[in-house]
Amino acid sequence: MWSTASGNKLKAFTDELGNPVFVIDVCGTRPFRMLCTNARHEETTGIAHTQIAGHLLEDFCSPELAQNNTEHYQHCVDCGGRVEYEECLHLPDGVRWWQTTLTPIRDDEGRIVRILGNGIDVTDRKILEMSLRHQAHFDVLTGLHNRTGFMDRLHRAFAHAKRHFRPLALLFLDLDRLKCVNDNHGHSAGDELLKQFGTRLKQVVRQTDTVARLAGDEFVILLEELKDARDDAITVAEKALRAMEAPICLTETELVVSTSIGVALLSEDILDPESLIKRADTAMYQAKHNGSGGYRIL
Repeated sequence: MWSTASGNKLKAFTDELGNPVFVIDVCGTRPFRMLCTNARHEETTGIAHTQIAGHLLEDFCSPELAQNNTEHYQHCVDCGGRVEYEECLHLPDGVRWWQTTLTPIRDDEGRIVRILGNGIDVTDRKILEMSLRHQAHFDVLTGLHNRTGFMDRLHRAFAHAKRHFRPLALLFLDLDRLKCVNDNHGHSAGDELLKQFGTRLKQVVRQTDTVARLAGDEFVILLEELKDARDDAITVAEKALRAMEAPICLTETELVVSTSIGVALLSEDILDPESLIKRADTAMYQAKHNGSGGYRIL
């Protein structure tokens, strides 16, 4: 039987611990009722022990958070062992990431009657992980997907299109005269040109499409969920060409720079994503050979 004296004794013990700690009742008419939280838990969450003790999660948490955590508690009971999970919490000092460890507590007969929860703030680690993940998949200069991020999306889109017989189009774009801009105006001007080019490309596609910078002056646009692959690809290609008609304002000058575009449409003879890229690349060089500021479809 859980008594007030038992609760006070446990709270006094857990108050000595440096991490947020909570104890949950597994038995009773209201399973997963909060029994106790320590001082560090109160300090971190801004919720007093008296507001939590004897209540269910839904009494003081959002429905989504209460449901997610209840599922973890149930898993701890079902597996009969330690359970760890991470969660993003909106706390008084801002958004924080917690790694919570649940440990089952058994009575003399071996039945699980309590769950001891121990939280550790892992926000710094999560921020570092997300930063490294972003750097691995996004271009630092333009903020667009880089080659790694793009290939990941292309492989998934390619597999989905092949499996469900869906159209897919890839546009390969080369920014004309970038070398001349670098030579005549400096690499900082060239970098600004690349950034503005990427911004204009994002403005001519849908949110479901993917714009990426592969390397140097090479960009790609992946078009999915198309009604008519050829017509939709032509529409985007023409929008991209028109987007480059307006001068690009650099620090000391304005430039009108064109782009050459190669378009590849998914077909039965294209067996892998790399072949789709190669075909779009070939089409781009044909467009460039015919004169800057145009597109070619293969």
